[in-house]
Amino acid sequence: MMPRKKRSAPTDAETTATAPAAGASATEASPATPAAAEAALPPDVTERLAALEQEQDRLQHELADKETRIHELRDSLARTRADFANFRRRTREEQEEQAKFATALLVAELLPILDNFERALESIPHELRFFSWLQGIDLIHQMARAVLTKQGVTPIDAVGKPFDPNLHEAVLREGDGGGEVIVLEEMQKGYMMYNRVLRPSLVKVGPKPAPASAENQEPVATAEDTLRSGETGAHQ
Repeated sequence: MMPRKKRSAPTDAETTATAPAAGASATEASPATPAAAEAALPPDVTERLAALEQEQDRLQHELADKETRIHELRDSLARTRADFANFRRRTREEQEEQAKFATALLVAELLPILDNFERALESIPHELRFFSWLQGIDLIHQMARAVLTKQGVTPIDAVGKPFDPNLHEAVLREGDGGGEVIVLEEMQKGYMMYNRVLRPSLVKVGPKPAPASAENQEPVATAEDTLRSGETGAHQ
C-alpha cells in the first residue's frame, strides 16, 4: 500500500485569483442601493409604498393646518376673554355711576330742605334759643348733614376764597373789579358730591380787601354759636 501524498497549501497567486470571484458573487446576491432594492420589489408593493408616502405627506399638511388653526383659536379665545373682562369692568363702573347719579338727584332735592333748616336756625331770636324744642330742631339739622356727609356730600368753601367759576356762581359784584377777585359773601351754600359739583355756591364777589389789624378783627358768630349762647343764658 502506497502512502497518501499530503495536499500542499494554496499559493498567493491562487488566493488572489479566487478572491474576485467570491466578491462578485456576493455583490450579485445583495443589491448595492435602495433604488435597486425598490426596483427589485413586485409592482404592487411599489405602488402601495408610493400611496403610503402620499398619504403621509397629506397627513403632515393637515397636521400643520390643524396646529395653525389651534393657535388662531387660542389667540381668539384670549382676546375674547380680555374683551369680556373689559366689558364686565365697564358695566360695573357704569352701574356705580348710575347709582351715584340717582343718589345725587335725591340729594339735590333735599338740599333746599337743608337750606331752610339753616335759615330757620339763623332767624331764631336770641331770647328764644333756650327752648328745648329748638335744640331738638338743631339736632335734626345736624343729623341730616351727617347723613349727607356719609353719602359723600361736602360743602364748598366760599367766603374769603378766590372766585372760581367752576365752584361759585356770582350773583352780586362789589367794586371796580381791579386786582384779585374773591368771594365776599355766600348767599347760598354750594355742595360737592364725589368730587363733582352738585350745586354751585351763590356768592357776592369783589376785590380782595386790605388786611385789617388784629385789634379791629372781631369773631364772626355762627347760628350754632348763638344757639349755644342762648342755652347758656337759659341755664343762668
